[in-house]
Amino acid sequence: MKKIIALLLFLFPLFSQALEIETSQRNLPTTSSDPQNAWVQINFSTPFSDIPVVIVSPGPSPGGEPFTIRVKDVTPSGFKAQTVEPTGHNGPTHLGVTITYLAVQKGVHGLPDGSFLIAETTETTETTEVADAGTVQVQDFRFDPVTEGEPDIPDSLRSTSDRAELHLLQLIGPVRDEWTAELAGAGVRLLQYYPHNSYLVWADSATMARSTTSARDAYRAAGWFRSGWVGSHTGKSEST
Repeated sequence: MKKIIALLLFLFPLFSQALEIETSQRNLPTTSSDPQNAWVQINFSTPFSDIPVVIVSPGPSPGGEPFTIRVKDVTPSGFKAQTVEPTGHNGPTHLGVTITYLAVQKGVHGLPDGSFLIAETTETTETTEVADAGTVQVQDFRFDPVTEGEPDIPDSLRSTSDRAELHLLQLIGPVRDEWTAELAGAGVRLLQYYPHNSYLVWADSATMARSTTSARDAYRAAGWFRSGWVGSHTGKSEST
């Protein structure tokens, strides 16, 4: 009996403190005016005793475009959130969305039904690929530029010009601010998004060579964008 009492006394502190937890919904505004700096401060209704774990679930996309929610600067009193849409024909701007967040005190928490809630964070630089994530879809052409190479098209539609023109660039994952900053700094213009994680870009071959060196950790594949994939009008070069 003494052992049982001692065990209960030992476990009691695990359940004696109330679990600090909060969940709520917030509206994030459209990012059309300043997409790179549209961070929204979200304050908790009651401050936490320490920095909590924050999980954000994006709601439906009003315009039907893909997007996600980024979170930073988590403190005991709140955090900042931002809507992010891949750079494409109408990105990176996005319409306003409603998000749901869950903030919970870090640690292992015993619940009344006997189960446990574990709230922790981890840091990683690894990416997870889903099925067909390496494929590129350009109208009727679907291919993996790494494992399959380019689709077969007539030689007359292939360009080898050194003038500034169109290239296809595939990143290792969803676009990040630091990647777009590196590309812009190297002189690469992102024009159009293609699934998955691929972009139609404008740059000459020397600029592309520099960018693949300076931002090589972000690249999965890079090559010419063939006019035959979408029609002869797409492959025309601009004057520089």
